[in-house]
Amino acid sequence: MKVIVHIGMTKSGSTALQHGLSANRKALLAAGYYYPFSEYNSIKHELLGAAIANTLSTRNLLVRKFKGNKEGVKSKAESWINNVCKQINRHKPHTLILSDESMFGALAREGAAQELASLLKGISNDIHIVAYLRSPSAHYLSSSQQRLKAAYNLRPPRPVAYRNTIESCARNITGIISLYAYSRKNWPSQDINEHFASEFLNGFSLKTKESADKNTTISAEGMSILADYRKSFHKNSNDVFTKDTGVLLKALTEVEHKVGAGRPRLHESLKDAVDHCSVDLLWLRDAYSIVFENINYDLISPRDIGFKPHRVEDICTVNEKLRARLALHALHIFTKRSSWLVTLQDSSMSQIAALLERTRTLRERLSRSLNLRRTKLLGAKHK
Repeated sequence: MKVIVHIGMTKSGSTALQHGLSANRKALLAAGYYYPFSEYNSIKHELLGAAIANTLSTRNLLVRKFKGNKEGVKSKAESWINNVCKQINRHKPHTLILSDESMFGALAREGAAQELASLLKGISNDIHIVAYLRSPSAHYLSSSQQRLKAAYNLRPPRPVAYRNTIESCARNITGIISLYAYSRKNWPSQDINEHFASEFLNGFSLKTKESADKNTTISAEGMSILADYRKSFHKNSNDVFTKDTGVLLKALTEVEHKVGAGRPRLHESLKDAVDHCSVDLLWLRDAYSIVFENINYDLISPRDIGFKPHRVEDICTVNEKLRARLALHALHIFTKRSSWLVTLQDSSMSQIAALLERTRTLRERLSRSLNLRRTKLLGAKHK
């Protein structure tokens, strides 16, 4: 049988695809495609990524569930694979589909591809590796947004490595490697689910009732509010998602359109620096004909960006007046929805109130500054 292994990369539509596959499990199985359930994550196969990951660097199951015990997670993965084999024997599908975006980074490690092939050898040697790839600058911006949901400090930009993972798969896994540039505008219905279905599911529809973009994109102003909130109230809890942060994020995303907040954009100089230092882009173009738009490939060369951002304003343009309006509209959402308030602890509400009080102070300062500027302009006209 054929085994399709979707390995990511991260921030390239993986969550949307996994929701599409998991929501259609029964219909897929009836059509001969088996997307198995995993006890640790209902929409993806995180156990596979954990089994081949470096214990020291992974943030997934090895840390959360197995406390760094690589042998323990490998044993659990083998047990899960054995159960998958039993289900295959029972239902007789022609294609097995597996997905976990953490595998893209894990497979760059020497020996990881062999470990993955070893885990799957009892099922098939016909392994089809699939990866959606994002441009370096777009990946950095999306990763920064994701980080602010569980931290306040931004990571410094660096070159994106594509080559090690792909070459490792080519050397050690028998089968086809299919790579696609992440480009929603070039997909059917601008949906990664429909693109995947057209490429691998013989036209089977993976449409769901939910939005195709499962990971919320917020404005630069929203990013700035989240960063300040995390720094003020969860400074020592980096990489820890909290309920109150999630509720704040939900409020921000709901009201952004009301205040005219748009999609964030990296400063142009930073965007160019991130793209032009990623030399793997040249290999990706020459070996697989993957070319990203709006990148001058003649300027790509090894270089050290040498830049560490301390706040969102260091990487994106933030409109302070818009930021203040966004925070107040988010507060208005809280006052209207008592059910949201009940989900938060009293301390969390006081934290949000404190943040919004600082926002109110900022608005007052902006107003005084604008009034002072008007006064000076009027005075100059009279002279």
